[in-house]
Parts: sequence; structure tokens; C-alpha cells
Amino acid sequence: GKPEVGFKLSKYFASEGILCNLAQFPAVSVNNAGMRITLTNHHTLDDIRHLLKSFDKMLPVFLKQENMTYDDIYAAFGTGPFNKSIQADNKKAA
Repeated sequence: GKPEVGFKLSKYFASEGILCNLAQFPAVSVNNAGMRITLTNHHTLDDIRHLLKSFDKMLPVFLKQENMTYDDIYAAFGTGPFNKSIQADNKKAA
């Protein structure tokens, strides 16, 4: 999505002790910024839960701040939600 959302997520993740890499232009198209996160066998289930909860908590906030929705992300990447329950939850968050 928008690079601004990626910048905010990257900064938030760093404050939470989550190491990630922002994929941004020119490595990807201008409006297709994304997060690169590497999981290894050294990560625990709690580490992964922390990552997912952090996404769940802040992505909707940062999207709203940039006047974006999950549908904008799906359109930018030519994809859709993984299943109907996720789609329903995303519409509630927007």
C-alpha cells in the first residue's frame, strides 16, 4: 500500500522489538510498499503471536490515518482476503 502506512508500521514494530524491513520504491512499485518479516526456528509461538497482534492492533489505525481501507490494499496487490470471516472482520474495522 502507501509508503506512509509502511513507515508507520515499521516505526511501531521497532518500538515493539519486532525486526522488519520496509519494502518500498524502487524495490517495489510506488504504491505497493510492504513489510518484509523473516521467521526462523528461533522464534517462539509467543513471538509470532506478538507480531500478529501488533499487525492486528495498528494496521487498521494507520490505514485510517492515511484514508485507506483493506480493499485499497487488496486492489494494490491484486488479491483479496484469505477467507470470508477475515473480510467481515475487516469491514467492521473500517
